[in-house]
Amino acid sequence: MTEAAVFLTRPQVPLEIISFFGKSTTSSLLVKGVAGTGKTTFALEMLEVMSSFENVYYVSTRVSNDALYRHYPWLRDKELHAPFKSRAGPKAQGPSAKEMAFLTPGDYFSKERFMYSGIRRLEEDGKGDEPVQKQKPERQLNFETPYLDRLGRREAIPDIEAVYRKVNENIPNKSFFVLDSLKGLVGKYHLEAEELVFTLQKDLVERNYADLLIVMEETGHTPIDFLVDGVVENRRFEEGGRRYRTITLQKLRGEEIRQPEYLLTLHDGHFKSIPPYSPLQLRSPLRVKPVQTPASFLSTGAKDLDDVLGGGYHVGSNVLVEFGPGVPNDATRLLVTSTILNALASGIGVMLTPFAGTSLGELESIAKAAGLENEFRNHLVITTYSGSAASANGDQINTLPLDFVNIEEDMKTYHRSRIALEDRTRKGVLEVVGVSTVVSRYGIEAYARDLNLSAERTRSAGNVTVRLATSEGPEALEKLAAVSDVHTGLIERCGAILFYGVKPKTQFYHISWKVEDGMPLPHVVQIV
Repeated sequence: MTEAAVFLTRPQVPLEIISFFGKSTTSSLLVKGVAGTGKTTFALEMLEVMSSFENVYYVSTRVSNDALYRHYPWLRDKELHAPFKSRAGPKAQGPSAKEMAFLTPGDYFSKERFMYSGIRRLEEDGKGDEPVQKQKPERQLNFETPYLDRLGRREAIPDIEAVYRKVNENIPNKSFFVLDSLKGLVGKYHLEAEELVFTLQKDLVERNYADLLIVMEETGHTPIDFLVDGVVENRRFEEGGRRYRTITLQKLRGEEIRQPEYLLTLHDGHFKSIPPYSPLQLRSPLRVKPVQTPASFLSTGAKDLDDVLGGGYHVGSNVLVEFGPGVPNDATRLLVTSTILNALASGIGVMLTPFAGTSLGELESIAKAAGLENEFRNHLVITTYSGSAASANGDQINTLPLDFVNIEEDMKTYHRSRIALEDRTRKGVLEVVGVSTVVSRYGIEAYARDLNLSAERTRSAGNVTVRLATSEGPEALEKLAAVSDVHTGLIERCGAILFYGVKPKTQFYHISWKVEDGMPLPHVVQIV
């Protein structure tokens, strides 16, 4: 299986790392980061990824098997034997089976278990006060180990020799080892970290016998960085009481790093890196199936988002959607388009004041693709400049021409149109307002005067108003937040888009869009 094929089945690991380990030669990767950044979860995910190539082993100095299974229940199903294909080619393949073993402190002190059987043993030559002597049997390995010989002169190092013995058993097939953690290993045997890594690199990696992934609880540049082939660092950040993590690709020898940093989540005990946002291409035909909600709610257009917000938008509510710097207009448009299409498909009227990236022609094309052309023409009203070509076209029955001079007069016209739309649908109205558009037309002071009155009309009529505003306008945001019953936001991190709630408060969720069974739907995955 090539690294590209593995990526298709395990897309949660950055492609650069898959390709880095997917070569015919072996490599070493150092994973750095403070506690709680997801190093162990990443290491276990790589163990599963590499099991497509090699015999894989997890060597831990700090966590028992029971603890592993408790925190990562999916591991029980993965510790198995199955047919094994080697990267070394058909000639190198033998009758052996792929092995996945988790070797933890609970195994270190058990007799004749896992890789430690027969490596080293304390034997008593007598009784009473006679000293216990360490016996050092011949390794009988099929390859030279000059650096291990030098390292092992001081004292027995069974954990390390066990790795060598497993490598020897698997030759000519390759092995993949996770050493978690480097600090635990060197502390146990009073070794120098650089000395141990240098030994493993020279004896095993550079001789093409084993891939290594080494976990280390440090950050920043370290002497180990120069000894290994690759270095990645996990980091954790806090914003507004919400947490997110990243993985930074600092060095991958021989590999082109296309994206140096990825957002990640540890949802359901799995490591998942998140690719940057990719625009969704909507093609005909689309199928919009209204999302069923209780009578007191209006759906966002996606059950995932409804669940995050406790059921969707409560009727009579004012909603603020705040989007930060770097969030593509396309992402904001997709978020709101889902709500608009769901409202039209449900027979609910829509009043739209355009926001960045929207146009009457584009919305009409999407509505036609979704089979909602009649609903679009009869149940959607979009504000336009009275001097524009669209307003002059009498066929555009769903446009509302405004002068954009006096906000009080324009709002009277707007609300008369809203009441007429309510009478046609008998199901309420969804109002979508691009705040930057209104502010640019009338100014912040005039808009602020109308805001409270508009919010109160929404509540009394039992409608829903969604206002979209950029986080770069703090004065407007403060006023909008004060009148909003629901406050959500979109931000960009590492090229990915995160959704979050202020009212109600939620954690970060990665949001992306897919067309499934003809439906353009947003999907969310919690960032943990």
